[in-house]
Amino acid sequence: MKNLRLTENVRDRERGAVAIVIAVMWMALFGMAVMAVDFGYLYTKKRNLQSVADAVLKASMPLYVAGNGITSQTLDRATKVAHLSGYDDDGTNTLVQLTQPAAGQMQVAISRKHPTFFGGVFGLSPRLITASAVGQVNAGASGALIQALASGACVAPIWGAGFFAQSGPGTTLTVNGTIESNSQVFLGQGGGGTITGAVNTDCLTPLNPTFNPYSTVIAGGQNTILMGSVTDSINVPLATLDAFCTNGTSVYAPMAAGTIVWANTGGLAGCDTPADGIYCSSSAINISPQVSTSICPGSKATFISQGQLTFGANAAIELAPGTGAPNNLVAASYSNLGSLTCSGGFDIFMGSAGTYNLTGNLYAPNGCIAFGGAGATTGFTMTGKMVGANLDLQMSPGKPWVFNAAGGGGGGGTWKMIR
Repeated sequence: MKNLRLTENVRDRERGAVAIVIAVMWMALFGMAVMAVDFGYLYTKKRNLQSVADAVLKASMPLYVAGNGITSQTLDRATKVAHLSGYDDDGTNTLVQLTQPAAGQMQVAISRKHPTFFGGVFGLSPRLITASAVGQVNAGASGALIQALASGACVAPIWGAGFFAQSGPGTTLTVNGTIESNSQVFLGQGGGGTITGAVNTDCLTPLNPTFNPYSTVIAGGQNTILMGSVTDSINVPLATLDAFCTNGTSVYAPMAAGTIVWANTGGLAGCDTPADGIYCSSSAINISPQVSTSICPGSKATFISQGQLTFGANAAIELAPGTGAPNNLVAASYSNLGSLTCSGGFDIFMGSAGTYNLTGNLYAPNGCIAFGGAGATTGFTMTGKMVGANLDLQMSPGKPWVFNAAGGGGGGGTWKMIR
């Protein structure tokens, strides 16, 4: 029987086609897995991280408002709340950061690296997920405007203890905010004025009716008894400020002679401008213009010291915080010359300038902040906080003295989330 040649099966030529199709489709299937699993996982983590950022902002923002900036307390509160949510800042895989994107704003940003599952097949490394939340201080909500932290001096008015303001006839004192004192609040003599916020003090009769014309315009003439509960609303430890110093150091060494570089405008009759910076020293700093007797309008500089700060400009002092200054500080002394009363010495002494125009916070938590008087018709204007153990105003007769909170007004302590 003759062997017949087998007929070729056409289907044999299609063997392995399914494997090729599957191999091609395998990449698409993995891509779909990445979309379904990895992207879904990362999206869930992003949503959770946003909730944590919102919670950290809500917990920390009241301290930011009270301290008028990112203080050590604010940072501590933020890290603790983040820790409770499982986010500890390790500097590598997890970061918790607080920044100030604009005046009166605080931003919380939390980042964490998360692994991918199927994405590794395509060479996708762990992805960094970030969520942020921003709070804005409401206008007029800057906490207490003036704070005297030292206790005592309630038997009778004592010069240089608590908040002590004294002047001749015709002087007006306007405080657009709240005064708080662990001691007396004495507003003596003068020609009146207004205080839009409360006067909170430990002393039963701080407003002497014989010399004080303010008792009828302060919260209906009443004051609140605090029983030693005034707490430092700036609360910045000295050691935390060295990182901000652009000239010198506040802890380790005296500031070298000639560190403050002044630029003169108009000669002796004009004004001097200090170079923009944050000047720090472990000892006293004398801030005296080199040619004139005035600090020019628009000047920006911050002075931080363990010793006394003396402003020797006798004609005019016009100053705002240096670029990058923490907590809106324009002057901070950690000396304790005036810890009991200002008669022991002035830790921040603003001299006897004819005109004051200050924007920023003055801070002497252990001592006395004192103003020597204002002789010019423009008088005194300060926008910011004044916080010290004791505060002393020696106001010249017939001149206006005005304190404004940083947000314009004072005391509310409110804020809103803007994104």
